[in-house]
Amino acid sequence: MRFYDMVVVGSGPAGQKAAVQAAKLSKRVTIIEKARQLGGTSLNTGTLPSKTLKDTIEYIHGLGRRGLHQLGAALTKQLTLPDLMTRKDQVIETEVAVITNQLQRNGIEIIQGTASFVDPHTVSVVRSDGSVDHVQASVIVLATGSRPRRPTEIPFDDVTVCDSDSFLRTTKNPTSIIVLGGGVIGTEYASMLAAFGIKVTLIDRRTQLLRFLDQEIAQALDSQMLQNGVAIRLGQEHRGIVVNEAGRPAIQLQDGETVAADMLLYTMGRIGNTDALNLPAIGLSTDQQEQLSVNSQYQTAIPHIYATGDVIGFPALAATAMEQGRLAAELLSSLVSSSLNQAATWSDCVASIPSVNFTPVVPLQFHAFAVSQFHRALHRRNYTNYLSVTVH
Repeated sequence: MRFYDMVVVGSGPAGQKAAVQAAKLSKRVTIIEKARQLGGTSLNTGTLPSKTLKDTIEYIHGLGRRGLHQLGAALTKQLTLPDLMTRKDQVIETEVAVITNQLQRNGIEIIQGTASFVDPHTVSVVRSDGSVDHVQASVIVLATGSRPRRPTEIPFDDVTVCDSDSFLRTTKNPTSIIVLGGGVIGTEYASMLAAFGIKVTLIDRRTQLLRFLDQEIAQALDSQMLQNGVAIRLGQEHRGIVVNEAGRPAIQLQDGETVAADMLLYTMGRIGNTDALNLPAIGLSTDQQEQLSVNSQYQTAIPHIYATGDVIGFPALAATAMEQGRLAAELLSSLVSSSLNQAATWSDCVASIPSVNFTPVVPLQFHAFAVSQFHRALHRRNYTNYLSVTVH
């Protein structure tokens, strides 16, 4: 059995930065990752791949706005969705190498396997070959991330009915798609796929997309998505989903309408990756979303066990997760104030087309300016650059 100052479970943004920060503070650190490659959800199925797809589509879509209509149309006809996935895979491969090099350069041991608690200081690691290892640590950081919800009533086959993970492995080239769920993930995919020329129907049971946004900004984004060809059905509960004889998913809405398409992308919520940790062995529990509760210093109910990133829920942002990981490592050495407020200012981006950046608190006089700039950008159809909008 090996002993470390810190064991980090999960190699996503929170885990990476916690491990690196602790190593720079001269701690002996290991990071445990159950997936085949490092990077967690953010690198493999979340932020990086979705933004790579968006960047590629936005470049092609932007040719028409630059007066190259024929070139843009020709590229759109020639390229398929699997073609875009190929570039996504290349970007992921490059970034995995960067992260692996960073961890190794800082003297962090990488253990491939599935971690579970034996006791509050001991973690068992089951490797892919079935062998079992045990490690002990003074401090353990849980940065296991999250995964898409997959309700049993949804007929997932990961080919025609996908979640946001399996969609990135698709080999289909759909001409139409239903996006079920109008949160950040659903809105991003709906807008980018429509820009790529796919017929998109976005369905959500809520009456407004992205309710955390300023209402005026959300309405402007909604209007622009409609202009880009997204059919939006808000305030609609789905009554059932079936795959018809032609192999096309069809969804029945509460108003009696049935919508069919070549594919269905389910994006209604995510849950924490905590099921394999054997938390009952150490007396920890999760909420209904399988997420962990922490205090303002990212400590769980057991003070030497920390949790950071998506596994603790909102805001579930890659940049915020990085900072949470760093702060958790620094707190171990008392380098930051114990009065640290976890709800400090954070920023986010809805990587739709057009995009929206925001932070939660801002003087009222800037609010009016931000809204005016948003409308101006829509009017000019200048979507190439991110539009930074701050809301409260």
